[in-house]
Order: sequence, then structure tokens, then C-alpha cells
Amino acid sequence: MNVDSINYLRTSFFGPLVFMKGCDALVYGASDILNVALSDQGIEQEDQNNARMGMLFGCVGIGSFLGPIFANNMTDMKNPNSLQLACVWAFGLLGVGYLGIGISDSFIGVCFFSAIRAAGSDIAWINSELLLQKFTKPGMLGRVVALDYAIAEFSEGATAVLAGVLQDKYGMSPQAVALVMAAIAAFFCVVWLTYHVCGRGAGYYLAREK
Repeated sequence: MNVDSINYLRTSFFGPLVFMKGCDALVYGASDILNVALSDQGIEQEDQNNARMGMLFGCVGIGSFLGPIFANNMTDMKNPNSLQLACVWAFGLLGVGYLGIGISDSFIGVCFFSAIRAAGSDIAWINSELLLQKFTKPGMLGRVVALDYAIAEFSEGATAVLAGVLQDKYGMSPQAVALVMAAIAAFFCVVWLTYHVCGRGAGYYLAREK
């Protein structure tokens, strides 16, 4: 199954888009580890820890809910360029969110920027999925989506391990790891912006349709 999807994507104009969700997961995957560490900082009582963790994950949920709704007002399935550009901006939001988490000196600030980060990750996840659905022929869609999810799940697990290793083995603080993730998000933002500006993916599709 994966061999068929790889061969199909290798000869398609949108093949690299199958890695977009994986890039997203490679950035947001660290948050599962960081959220626990961030909720532990600066407190001594365990009941406060639980409340803070609940608040932090609640803010993640709010960002995940509101981000795609906001992006939906600026995207259109009939204009795949808008979907692709939304993904580029989403990596920017991921970077801003992690940067804010890394430099915030209050837990409220961490919660706010966690919502920003979550909004970015969900915008990229949803719109990258829509791009694949738009471009993939029906007979290959299931196999392409399976490969897409496999890459994303592997990436999420890999970056969660990385976040844990950076803290446990190298003694980095959660804030320092967040700044590393911000740099990775910025890198992916530049990569996908270059892809978009060069007329690849959605740009090629629109040029072909004219």
C-alpha cells in the first residue's frame, strides 16, 4: 500500500505536501512533554499542579477550536492557494506560540501562547489534509492519507522523545526546549513559504487549470 502511494506521489506535482502534516507534528509533538513540565514549575502543592495542567490543556483546546474557525474565513476549497498559504501562516503561529512560551515569565503568558501554538498546529493539520484531498485522485486517496498520517504520527513521537531527552539528558529547561521548537517552526515556515512562492503545489495546480 505505501509503495503504491510513494510511487504515486513521486510522480505527482504535489508530492512534497505529504510531508506538511509531518512537519507540523515535528513541531507540536514536543508540547505533550513540555505542558507537563511547565505545569510543575514554581509550585509545591500537587493539587495546584493538577489545576495548572488542566488550565494549560484547556487553553490548548481553545486554540485548537478557534484557530481553524478563524482560518476558515480566509480559505476556500476552490482556491487551493489559500489553503496552502494558511499552512505557511500556521507555521508562523507555531513559532510565535513557542517563542512566547519560551520567554514568558508568568503562567498566564504560557497559557496564552499555548493557545496560539495550538491554533497554528491545527490550522496546518486541517488545511494540509484538505490540500491532499483536493489534489489526490479518488482511487489513491486512502493510501495517500494513510502515508500522510504515518509520517505525522512518527514525527510527533520523535519530537516528544527529543523534548524529553533535551530536558533529562542535557538539562535544558522547558523554556529552552520551547525556543528550540520555535526555531524549528521558523525553519519550516521558510521552507513552505519558499515552496509556495515558487509556485509549487497549489500554484502548479492553478496554473495547469488556466
